[in-house]
Amino acid sequence: QNVDRLESARRLSLHAIVRRLSTLSGFLFRQYDFSDLLITRNGIFFRNPWGAFFAYLPAWGAYLAEFGELHEAEELLLLDSLLPEGGNLLDVGANVGTHSINLACRRPDIRCFAFEPVPTTRGYLQANIEVNGLQDRIAVYGEALGEEEGECRITVDQYTDNRLLTNSAAAPTSGASAMVRVTTLDQWHEQEARPPISVLKMDVEGGELAALKGAEALLKRERPALLLEIVEEHLGRFGSSKRELFQWLSSIGYVARADQGGILPTNTLFVPSDGESGAKG
Repeated sequence: QNVDRLESARRLSLHAIVRRLSTLSGFLFRQYDFSDLLITRNGIFFRNPWGAFFAYLPAWGAYLAEFGELHEAEELLLLDSLLPEGGNLLDVGANVGTHSINLACRRPDIRCFAFEPVPTTRGYLQANIEVNGLQDRIAVYGEALGEEEGECRITVDQYTDNRLLTNSAAAPTSGASAMVRVTTLDQWHEQEARPPISVLKMDVEGGELAALKGAEALLKRERPALLLEIVEEHLGRFGSSKRELFQWLSSIGYVARADQGGILPTNTLFVPSDGESGAKG
């Protein structure tokens, strides 16, 4: 009887996998053959052109159709060009690892420190790291980052638009949230014995200025290149603005690089104005 139950459970499990595979978008199947798909106990993963496996999510079909096989491909190439041999990437707002994991697969010499405070998203990030065998080169942190330490609620069901719900941040009209610990990058850097930071990539849906202010000592000491998402509407949720962010970065010796390459207009590369950077180029 127990054997019958196990066999029945196995069939149900296989049926569930087949059903999930059948829901994959036509776009995905046009781009990938079955040698690019990996089925594990943690889900279905597909391999992209940089050799990295990522968990299939319900929204990935439309996402891939919109953005292509590599999310922010130009940004990835830019980050790759900035990271020196043996460099370290600080990935703030890592999401499911589209930057950290792709770069770690392409560059076996680098290490990444990835911050992702949304629990469900961080679970996908950790699963993606595990399936790619990158546990020793990508460290994951669950804290949110701000100007000072404390606690705050964060949205958890806004897909790529999750953000902290500070007193000044405009909350979505509906949706779930969770309480998370908030720390500063300066505090984290001290606790980690000040690892060298070559490049900092940040995408925190409007909380960029507060997170950068909490990293002032790190930025002045390490002088990393900064790749920041800057959206006026998102910054406004936190009572800041693009102009204020540019002015603050200028006050600590950073300027937007003249040649931004082909990256998205919502992203901006900043470098130290004195040319002294931990990044290449």
